[in-house]
Amino acid sequence: MSKSGDVYCCTELHEFKFIDANENGIKWSNSDVQSFISIDPIHGPVVENARKAAKVAAIGSVVGELHLGGTAWRYSKSPHGAVLAVGLGAVVGYTVGKEAASHYYQLYRDDAMASQVKFLEWIVPVVYFRLQVVVQVVLRRSSRCCQCDKYRVMEWLRELNCEVMG
Repeated sequence: MSKSGDVYCCTELHEFKFIDANENGIKWSNSDVQSFISIDPIHGPVVENARKAAKVAAIGSVVGELHLGGTAWRYSKSPHGAVLAVGLGAVVGYTVGKEAASHYYQLYRDDAMASQVKFLEWIVPVVYFRLQVVVQVVLRRSSRCCQCDKYRVMEWLRELNCEVMG
């Protein structure tokens, strides 16, 4: 309680912003990461190394599941045992790959989650701007597209909470 006797909820003091890249259809490439590195030299390399570490973890997962599943199948010929071994191998391979990559790329020194949040906060307006430019090109070619297509594009932008320029 504060001195005035009011009780504050943590949600009243902070504005929470959730960015779900998969839900919003936000996609980026290595060139986007490179441009983020040029803009933010502190968080940019951490994002790049975190992406590399995720690739190493995925490779470790595949190697672990193939190795442990193959070994279980070779020695037991049991389908349910091989399936369980594949699952366990994937989890262990992912964990070992993630930890090895984390140490190799020295991600333990930096806050990778905070860097990725900064990257997502930066990429969302960039992606929406690209989307608006593409939509403007489509809308300006009104002689080639029918009115119903323009209506669908406008509704789609409203669903994404984008403002149409021009």
